[in-house]
Amino acid sequence: MSNDTIARQPKGIPIGGQFAATAHAEPGITLAAPAGQTPTREQVIDQACDYYGEGMRPSFEKQFEEVSTEAGEALLVQSLDGLYNPDSPHQVDRTYYGVKPRHCDALAELGYTDVSQVALERTKNLRGVDTIVENRISPDRLEVIGALPTHEHQWSAWEKEAYFGAPVDGLRAANGDPSRTRLERYTDTVTLGHPERAARIEEAVALGIGDKGLIESTAHPLPVLAGIRERLTESRRNAMTVVGYADRGITAEHLKSWGVNACDRFDAADLEASGIRPAVLRSFMGSGVHTSLESYRRLNEAGYTKGADLKAASKAMGTTSPDTLAEVRRHATGEQLARYAPKIRAGLTVADAEAIGTLAKHGIEGPDELNARFVDHVHRPAAT
Repeated sequence: MSNDTIARQPKGIPIGGQFAATAHAEPGITLAAPAGQTPTREQVIDQACDYYGEGMRPSFEKQFEEVSTEAGEALLVQSLDGLYNPDSPHQVDRTYYGVKPRHCDALAELGYTDVSQVALERTKNLRGVDTIVENRISPDRLEVIGALPTHEHQWSAWEKEAYFGAPVDGLRAANGDPSRTRLERYTDTVTLGHPERAARIEEAVALGIGDKGLIESTAHPLPVLAGIRERLTESRRNAMTVVGYADRGITAEHLKSWGVNACDRFDAADLEASGIRPAVLRSFMGSGVHTSLESYRRLNEAGYTKGADLKAASKAMGTTSPDTLAEVRRHATGEQLARYAPKIRAGLTVADAEAIGTLAKHGIEGPDELNARFVDHVHRPAAT
């Protein structure tokens, strides 16, 4: 039987993999600092190597080379102790193997003296320590942020600005009482340092707008945004869609006149300069023929005024080419083409459309009528 034994896995460290822990047959050695004493750099490295093996010592020593301050090194020592000492008083985020060496100096500069201050339960509303360092979040600010009911991915732009930069006492007063309404907390938070925002929030409430994205889109008047929103289906009443329309000059009147499909594809200025009546373009947009405004204008000039006519011609000719459809419309309507299309297996051509138009001018509206006239002519008795 082998004398090797499998070492117990450190709490929170995944089992297996390249650095799985395997202890040797030598008696175990207690490497942690005595209770109540702060471990040293050498002691926490020894603890880590007791789990991973001596081959990992250079890696752990290299971590300390990334730290340049005494306070930063103290935080790294605590982080490693929290990871590899089961009796450590320091709490660390084991999901990411504790505090990274690159963060330690910055955290110390911000006033953090214990890695437990950035443990997972305290940073649950942030992406992690990266957010703390990038936004210079102090321990007292983190305390307020950690008590919020929402994650940073759910914050609006104004909220994020306040949470990362407004006075901490003001944030605590605005969000400390859970009995306050969301509107009260939001208003008091985003107006810290920006009292002018209160008027916009009040106007939004009066217009029935509760979407923070719309409230904070100050490039557009709230009545314009409210009007656009009302013309959309419930599933599309989000800030991105509404503001997207407004950014392209689309208003509620454009949506009403030109239709949602046209407003999705074309800017307000282009629609107004197209030379096509709104009702005509709105009808064209439902024909299945998707093309440019210029092509729609040419189709309109060729004689199409209804989407149904354009759709019938497109189906009969087997194409959505604006050039072809404009050409055939000069000879026959979509309805006239549709009567002949099933009878011509090879598919209609422009020449067929011209012939169909000529027949229509002579009162022959379809292949059945054409056949009847042909038979009548063949069998008509000769004049005497």
